[in-house]
Amino acid sequence: MAFLFQAIPVQSQEVIFCWKTDLAQKEEMIEAAGGIAVTDKEIIVLSDSQAVNFKFYDIKGNLLNVFGKRGQGPDEFGTPRVYDYIDSKLLINDWQRHKLSVYKIGENLKIKRVQNYFGVYMDARFMGNNLLLSGARTDRNGLWYHLFIKNVEKDKYNLLLQTREMLNLPPKKILLARDNKAKELLSNIGGRMYCDFFGDSIYAVWEGLLSVIKIDLKSMTKSRFGFATKNYKRPKITKALIRAKKKRNLEDYRRELNKSSMVRKVIATKEMIIVIYMNYVDSLSHLVPIIQFYTPEGKFLNENKLPEAVFIHRFIPFYFNKETDCLYALSATMDDDFEMHYAVIKYRIVL
Repeated sequence: MAFLFQAIPVQSQEVIFCWKTDLAQKEEMIEAAGGIAVTDKEIIVLSDSQAVNFKFYDIKGNLLNVFGKRGQGPDEFGTPRVYDYIDSKLLINDWQRHKLSVYKIGENLKIKRVQNYFGVYMDARFMGNNLLLSGARTDRNGLWYHLFIKNVEKDKYNLLLQTREMLNLPPKKILLARDNKAKELLSNIGGRMYCDFFGDSIYAVWEGLLSVIKIDLKSMTKSRFGFATKNYKRPKITKALIRAKKKRNLEDYRRELNKSSMVRKVIATKEMIIVIYMNYVDSLSHLVPIIQFYTPEGKFLNENKLPEAVFIHRFIPFYFNKETDCLYALSATMDDDFEMHYAVIKYRIVL
């Protein structure tokens, strides 16, 4: 593991590169990393959607434990991904099973499921006794929503943001099945929305637009902010993109998508709102993350590339610890022999 403290000034903020550790793969290969979380003791939790398990590592990259397997039974999964961690609890989504679960990490890394919820989710956060969820849900009139809060005790949902609002389309009471513009954007660019909160404010951002939506839970007022620098390349629906999608040509589709920037994280703290998006760099043949800083009111401050972090596809996993203001990123590279190499990088954000 390489330790290197390198401060990157971002006006009154600094992104301090703390360490980078390679994850061991001799005992257990990483097949398709899907998400990460880091515990209070800096145990790295990596969800592997292809191997269908969760791998636990120390900060030296040594494998400590493997949990889960493919199947329909208890502690078995289809396509698992870890979304959040707090107080020894993991928030785990399973796309194939349409299930969101809370697991408790005990002594000696023993894992126990404590709660189960059903639904399709793109992002999720522990929110006190509730859950902040980005996913797909309809109201009584059949209108689709992409952001909502689940009251765990009452098993009720507070629907916050319609799908058209997420896509920055004019308000319109229309079923998604008849909404051609919304379907075009969702089909060709994607439907992921990332979310976070601090206090009574919720922040959410669609992957296809660098525009953060702020929702005040007291007044239920909504506002937008975002600043597209010269580094940001807004996704466009081109003829080449549509053609590749229709022909199911994954290589051409990815090549077209790589011409655009895609948002992959929003983080809310008392002092700052952080947005991370990905850009493809031809010289590296990989994607690199770019981090932006805003005030909670939406004033843009600055942006910079995250040092050392690269990834082979657009879904680079991040985890942010609000107690320590530390950001963790999973970096992945492919060598000339087409072998994958994974590393976790720790940054400290000085706000």
